[in-house]
Amino acid sequence: PNTSWCQKLDTQLRSVIKKRLRLPRRTATHYFYLQQALGGMGIPSATNEAHAAKAGQAFKFLADMRDPYIRKVALDQLRDTVAKRVRHLDPNNLEHLGDFLNNSAPPGEGRAGDLQSLWSHCRASLTMGGAAIEITQDSAFLLTERQKLPWGKRNQAFQALKEAMHLRHLTGLRRSTDQGRAFDSLSLHPDSTFFTYT
Repeated sequence: PNTSWCQKLDTQLRSVIKKRLRLPRRTATHYFYLQQALGGMGIPSATNEAHAAKAGQAFKFLADMRDPYIRKVALDQLRDTVAKRVRHLDPNNLEHLGDFLNNSAPPGEGRAGDLQSLWSHCRASLTMGGAAIEITQDSAFLLTERQKLPWGKRNQAFQALKEAMHLRHLTGLRRSTDQGRAFDSLSLHPDSTFFTYT
């Protein structure tokens, strides 16, 4: 599903939950999506799930060591996207391809609007998860704040990306000026969120 549909669904669900639990309107969004074990409500986010799935799938294509044809097609598509979207990057340079995916390169002057693909969506998904893909000559690695996953552990990619997003929710909640301190107190004991399990 596209991101805007997921965001609408998340917004509607948050609204219903706020009404049912009589939470203030300004309750931090991060509180809903943070894991229960970390003091949040642990509500699944359609937006986070979609971002994790897109970034995870892109990583699997780029790192495929079992079928070189899949990797070649993925790299060719990524090179084509980079060549059209960011003219100052060399699409034949693997480091430049990584810079494009990880949003560490300036946007450039290429056409952007007509080139929606897995690779353009992957950029937003990696940023959302605070993750990166490092492309090597033979494979690729998925980098999160806590892990460096090779293709051999590709089945853990989706979970690693979701965990990275949970950490970003935790950081965002703690930085909240009016709710961060209260949350720190609530997260000290698991009984603070026990009601969400039932």
